[in-house]
Order: sequence, then structure tokens, then C-alpha cells
Amino acid sequence: MVTQEESSFLLSTEARESVREQNNTKHHQLKNLLTTLSKNVSDNTTNPSSNSISPSYLPKPVPRPGLKLLKEFPASSNPAIKDALSKHGPFRHENYSAINNDNSFVKRQKYGPIGLENGDVYEGEWVEDRREGYGKLVSVAGFFFDGFWKDNVAHGRGRLININGDMYEGDWENGKYHGRGTFIGANGYQYTGDWSQDMQHGSGSEYWPDGSCYEGEYKLSKKHGKGVFKWANGEKYTGEFTMNNMHGNGVYEWPNGQKYFGYWSENKIMGEGRLEQPKATGQKMGEWEKKVLLSPDCAIYKRELKSKGGEEDLTVDPRYRFGNN
Repeated sequence: MVTQEESSFLLSTEARESVREQNNTKHHQLKNLLTTLSKNVSDNTTNPSSNSISPSYLPKPVPRPGLKLLKEFPASSNPAIKDALSKHGPFRHENYSAINNDNSFVKRQKYGPIGLENGDVYEGEWVEDRREGYGKLVSVAGFFFDGFWKDNVAHGRGRLININGDMYEGDWENGKYHGRGTFIGANGYQYTGDWSQDMQHGSGSEYWPDGSCYEGEYKLSKKHGKGVFKWANGEKYTGEFTMNNMHGNGVYEWPNGQKYFGYWSENKIMGEGRLEQPKATGQKMGEWEKKVLLSPDCAIYKRELKSKGGEEDLTVDPRYRFGNN
């Protein structure tokens, strides 16, 4: 006669055997499935014309039809671009990859140099049929871009070298300078600061080849707000600007120590002000009316004294206008 304890033991033994048989069955089924998948992959790679479906994880030869895979990325033959690359060194994209990877969950595929439909050559990362991630491009027009992309346009951190050697390195948004960046002209001009939609906007600083400089606020690529402009001859204006003009309260200083404190209207002394002379000469108070000194209108000014009255003739040197750098 089987006791209650023996009956419980036999039942648990039978249950364990049943589970073991089920596991063995599942193991054989999984093994057969893996064997079938392996055979399909092998057949598809050795016989591309077979009707078997390609696994989705196998990379495409090119991201989309109409593109051409090239043997190597073309080196620029433009002397200005070569000189800029030699002067500034390579773009260190690895320093920015983490902060620009705003779509880290998206699987990117890297491709070698690919000829695009318009003749440009791109080497780098893609998401499906779009340039996205890090990559570099040489355009048919001649410029060179090295940096991050999103939806086929520059987006994130990157460097553009133009055909004349001008270079911008900084933040991009939807193909435009946007954020913080530095523009360096081939002639030595430089701006470092805030950008908005390709325009200087926010705070920044400019430097010209002759040693003149400005540091302050900008609006729509014009000096606007508070700032300091220093000329190569040692003169300096500290105060308010309105759309590239000295306008508002400001202080103008000369190398000999003379200073003018007062209000300015479109680069002209206007209203009540104070002129401080160095040492024993003291100061003069009075009203000033439309006396033009000079204007920092995004340019370097040549100051030539006329023989009569000692007034200043202000002429613009167009080489240093921002738009022509």
C-alpha cells in the first residue's frame, strides 16, 4: 500500500519528468528554426537572385537608388582650402559626438565615400536614405564641410571652409549658423560669438587685421546695445550702439588721456556733454551739435586730417566690411 507521503513524491517526480520532456521538445524546435534561418541567410548571400527574403540587418550597398559608391574621398585641389586646413588643423568631431547625438536611439549606418545626385561627395553616417550623424562633404561648388548632419543638412557642431578660404566653426541648426561659433576670414578678420539664422545676434567680439576690435552686443548682424570699440590708433568708444552707430550715452577716449562723456546721435556728439582734458587743462562743459568724430560701421576707417580747421575726413576702407570678408 502506497502511503500519502510516497504518493506525493511520485506525483512531483512525474511532474518534473513532464516539464523535462516539454523543455526538450522546445529545444529541438528552436534548433530546427535556427538551422532553417542560417540556411536562408547562406542561400541569399551566395545566390542574390534567389527568391529568399534578405534579412533586414544586412547593409545596403548604397543608402538609396541613384547614388554611387566611390573608391576614395576626393582631396580638395583648392589652394585656399588646403591653406585653411593646414592653418587650423582637422575638425575634432569626436569632441562633440556625444552632445550632438540627439537621436541616439536611431540606428545609423556608416558608408564610404558616395557620389550624390548633384555631384557632391559625402562620406559618413546615414539614417535610412538621409545624411544624419557625423560626416564630411565636398561640394561641386568647391566648399568643404566636416561635422554633424540631420535630415541632409548641417545640424549640430561643424566646420565649413568656403572656396575663398573663409571658415566657420561652431553650432548649426537646419543648415545655418545658429548658436555659438567663430568666423575667420581668409584676410585675418575674425568674429567669435552668438549667431542666429546666419546672423551675428547676441554677444560677441570682432577683430580686424590692423588691430581694431569690438566687443559687445549684436542684433541682426549689426552692433546694437552696449559695447566697446577700439581703433588701431588707440582711440576707444565705450557705450551704446544702435544698428552699427554710436547712439546713446557713451565715453570716447583718446591716447593722450582726453575723454568725452555725453550723448551720441548716429555717431555725432549731441546735447550736453563733458570733455576732460589731461592733467592741468581741466574739463569743459557745454552743448555739442552734430560734430562727427567717426563711425564703427562694421569697417575700419582711415582718418585723414584736412588742412583747414583740423577737422577729420572719414573714409571707409571697404576691405574690412563684414559682408565682404
